[in-house]
Parts: sequence; C-alpha cells; structure tokens
Amino acid sequence: MRTVTFLAIALVISISTFAQNNGDKEAKIQKRAEVLTQKMDSALNLSDDQESKVLELNTKRITSLAEARKIEDETAKKTEVRAQMKQYNDALKGILSEDQHKKFVEIRKALMEEAKQQNRKGKKK
Repeated sequence: MRTVTFLAIALVISISTFAQNNGDKEAKIQKRAEVLTQKMDSALNLSDDQESKVLELNTKRITSLAEARKIEDETAKKTEVRAQMKQYNDALKGILSEDQHKKFVEIRKALMEEAKQQNRKGKKK
C-alpha cells in the first residue's frame, strides 16, 4: 500500500513539474518575443497595429524555431529553418512599410556581418 501511495504522489509531482516547465518555456518564448518586438519598435518606429502583428509573428517564429532545433537530421533542420525564415520575412514584409522593411534589412545585414566578425575572431584564438 505504501508503494502505491508513493507512486501516486510521485506521479502527481512529476505531472505538476512538467506543466510548470512547459509554462516556463512559454513564458520565456513570450519574453523573448516581447524584447525582440520592443527593439524592432524602437528601430523602425512601429505603429500600435504593426507592433501587435510583429509581436504575434515573433512569438510564432521563436516557437517554430525551437521546434526546428529538435530535428536531428542536420540537412532537414537547415531546410526547415530556411523555410521558416522565408515565411517570417514574407510575413514581415507584409506588415512593415517599404521604408521600414529596407531599414530592417539593413539592420539585419549589419548584425549578421558583426556576428561573422565575432565568429572569425573566435576562430583565430
């Protein structure tokens, strides 16, 4: 009887821990999406409507990229991430004005170049 009670308690604890961890992941995703959207808002001067659409898009993107990272086959993973990025960029282009999109592309290119430089410095050490 003690064993059954112990197992029942362990099961309840593990289920509540799983639910809490899942909630933590969702909260982290939401926080990352909010921070990214705030940065985009300050750089691109988004309207309230654009900001809400971009927040929703960023949340979906972060969630889907997290799922894509679970793919074990590297080729399939790269293909999926590229497809998701294309979808994101197409959707973002539909939300932003032409000038905002140009500025976004410029900022993204600068950040990618900076990341490449950082990566090169790290490899030389």
